[in-house]
Amino acid sequence: MHALVLIAAMAAGYCGPPADAYLVQNKTVAQFNSQSKASRKINSTYISAVVVLGTYAEADISAPAGLAPTYWIKKMGVWTIAGYFAPKGWPASIKAQLTKLSNQRANGSKQCTNPHFVPRGSG
Repeated sequence: MHALVLIAAMAAGYCGPPADAYLVQNKTVAQFNSQSKASRKINSTYISAVVVLGTYAEADISAPAGLAPTYWIKKMGVWTIAGYFAPKGWPASIKAQLTKLSNQRANGSKQCTNPHFVPRGSG
């Protein structure tokens, strides 16, 4: 029971089911670190936002070069990376909702944001 409380608390600022948001967060960190050629790895404080819409998700990473979105799809119960751009073939309603939420965050909204995010300068 304590693990579920911890998962809910860690993902409290995200949009979507806490267990899925937490998994997407962790998979995003692991994916970035496995692809990064830099010696410095990221942790969950680099994730600025996570949005889970059913079997689709977006996680935003604050990287040295700026914001980097990562898209995920849940196939047969497993979150799998779908790419770094909104994938072709995703429902228009999902793309529209992700874009709307992203634009709102760009304009100062705190919706779907990581309460443990640490802003880092770009460049």
